[in-house]
Amino acid sequence: RRLSKRVCEELLLEGVWLRPLGNAIPIVPPLSISHAELKLLFDSLRRVIQRVAMEGDNSGRLAH
Repeated sequence: RRLSKRVCEELLLEGVWLRPLGNAIPIVPPLSISHAELKLLFDSLRRVIQRVAMEGDNSGRLAH
């Protein structure tokens, strides 16, 4: 599984819906997004990326 897909799956558990586009995760919030929603988005994204990176990929290597 691609790391981007794993990150997006974990984000769903935190209430953040993003979808991978290949190896990337485009972040395109609406212009009307609030400061609190942006904070939730980026705090969750940081937390999930760190967690997925620490788990490593299926081959046992740490994610880059």
